[in-house]
Amino acid sequence: MAAIQLFGASVRGPAHIQDNLKNQDALLLRRLGKLGCLAVVSDGMGSRPYADVGARYACKAVQAAIKKLGHSGFNPKVLIPEIHRQWVQLVQPHRTQDAVTTCLFAWVLPDGRALVAQLGDGLIYGRINSCYWQLSQTDKAFGNATTGLGIARKLSDWRWLVFEEATDSVEISIMTDGISDDLLPESYCDFAAEVRKALSPKSARFAKKWITHQLNNWPSPLHGDDKTFAAIYLGNGHG
Repeated sequence: MAAIQLFGASVRGPAHIQDNLKNQDALLLRRLGKLGCLAVVSDGMGSRPYADVGARYACKAVQAAIKKLGHSGFNPKVLIPEIHRQWVQLVQPHRTQDAVTTCLFAWVLPDGRALVAQLGDGLIYGRINSCYWQLSQTDKAFGNATTGLGIARKLSDWRWLVFEEATDSVEISIMTDGISDDLLPESYCDFAAEVRKALSPKSARFAKKWITHQLNNWPSPLHGDDKTFAAIYLGNGHG
């Protein structure tokens, strides 16, 4: 089986650079040995004083939950409550409501089985074999209102997909809303394909440089938000 490729980068948005604020997004990319690999992207809610802390610990909470549960965690109804528990422990002594963050992740096992899950806004888009799919925030009832760790109380606040059949063809893109809000749904497939075409030949280090350059030179006018992108690829890409 082909090796799994794991890429990603996170940058401060122009608005945060101008105001001398920290990046409130966070990114974690990890190879987990027999547990496969993991990509986590999170976006701290800017109105909360410890948004950056919440986002950083959201990434660590997913990794900690998977390591604790092992293969038994390959079930969202088991894994997600453990992520919440890990996150609450990590953000102490801060109040959880002061560190609210989205949490989006993809966990791919060595045989290509995959679990993707999302809390809050942003986008996960992918292809497993010839099946294209997406997760995204679709229920913003009040303008920019969203949910996240520190707000969500129900499993139903999350969205997820589980691909339980082994495969050698995986393409998953994860991004915060600083990117996804500027993409039209009909462009997701082309965007993902172009990014994979650019990234696949690169080492992780050069891929990070390429992603960082693209995010820092984002073409949408007046864009100001932090931007984080991660990708997991297995097998040959095709359009």
